[in-house]
Amino acid sequence: MATFQIGGIVSGLNTGELIEQLMALERRPVVRLEQRQLELERKAGAWRDVRTRLTNLLNRVGDLRSATTYTAMKVSSGDEGVVTAAASAGAVPATYEVEVVQLAVTQRYVSEEKFNDINKELNLEGKLLITGKEKTEEITIEAGDSLAVVMRKINDSDAGVRASIVDGYLILTGEDVGQFTLSEDGDNGILDVLNLKEKRQFQEAVVRIDGVIVPSPTNTLQDVIPGVTLNLKGTGTTTVTIAQDTGRALAAVKGFIEQYNSVFDFISSQLAYNAETRTSGALFGETVLMQIQSNLRQMVGNPVEGFPEELKMLAQLGITTGKIGAGVTATGKLELDEEKFLKALEANPDGVANLLKAVGDKLHDELTALTRSTTGIISGREKAVKDRIADLKEQVERWEVRLEKREEALVRQFTAMEKALSQLQSQGTWLAGQIDTLAAGWNYGRSRGR
Repeated sequence: MATFQIGGIVSGLNTGELIEQLMALERRPVVRLEQRQLELERKAGAWRDVRTRLTNLLNRVGDLRSATTYTAMKVSSGDEGVVTAAASAGAVPATYEVEVVQLAVTQRYVSEEKFNDINKELNLEGKLLITGKEKTEEITIEAGDSLAVVMRKINDSDAGVRASIVDGYLILTGEDVGQFTLSEDGDNGILDVLNLKEKRQFQEAVVRIDGVIVPSPTNTLQDVIPGVTLNLKGTGTTTVTIAQDTGRALAAVKGFIEQYNSVFDFISSQLAYNAETRTSGALFGETVLMQIQSNLRQMVGNPVEGFPEELKMLAQLGITTGKIGAGVTATGKLELDEEKFLKALEANPDGVANLLKAVGDKLHDELTALTRSTTGIISGREKAVKDRIADLKEQVERWEVRLEKREEALVRQFTAMEKALSQLQSQGTWLAGQIDTLAAGWNYGRSRGR
């Protein structure tokens, strides 16, 4: 915009203020364009938020479609001082009496003599052999190895033996193999230098499960009970109970409902119009968004084709929507009757899983089509709005160029006016002077003729 301003020195007009007022009138189209641009930016932001919330809902739908959500099992022990347990999906609901007769004790070797410097080279070369129940592991020892290096090599191997050093003494404990023997490949003096002696003999664990005696080389028993891991902690008797983990399915449904309601509330706020304040949401009147909301509601509320009458709607699981109409019940959000849901899940876990997965599959396809980053329906709406914003920006830029030229023209016009007025004023002053001179001469002549 032009920076030179006219002060109206000759005309007495505040020409600077006049130009500002005239330019304000000229700028009205630009103001309207800028206001429209702000509205579109608000709309683009709203579409972006819709896509983000729908993406979050898509992630929640993934939990509904996952088989592990419904096949998860939980296990509890009556006395965790005796046994703790964990269950996988392959476990079967049941209760077992478990008696730990004796715990497994791993074999242990300790060097007879203390090594004063565990980092000193041992000057040994050869292979230390550690033999467990099923295999023999070879530990290659080189001439420059120290006791600390030997310990590390044993721990890095697959021997199933843990090596440690305490106050200069090397200790080998059969953690994974329980029982093991030591030897060397050849006569290289490795065992003589390490001088390891058995300090604790191996003892296997003995467990009685429902009267069946089960021996184990370790205190961890896997799949003795299908799908269950037992960790023996102490001798004694307890019960181990395996049951369906309904909590995982309940948590998945709650998480889905929470995100669904968040999406529904947000969409409603963007489509809303307040008659009292005459304000509306950023996406008021957007039929695409109205259709999205309608489709979501139908997917969670309509029956699933091909399913049995007794279990074909989410409402039969205690998942319902608010009523359509006036008043506080017209929310359209989902509500959960936990007691009804858990009762249905316990009575027919496969049927509940199949229904929720079927609904989840429909939602997954719909939400995926909506939220694709480049080809999704919502990204298309965002792009259309952004293109319109870019077009408005170009229009504003063109207007600014025109307005700058218009202001320059006004400055020139007012400058010319001031110059013209200045010239007229000069001519008037000269003419007045001439008239005064003539009048003075005429009066002088009259006075001489008397």
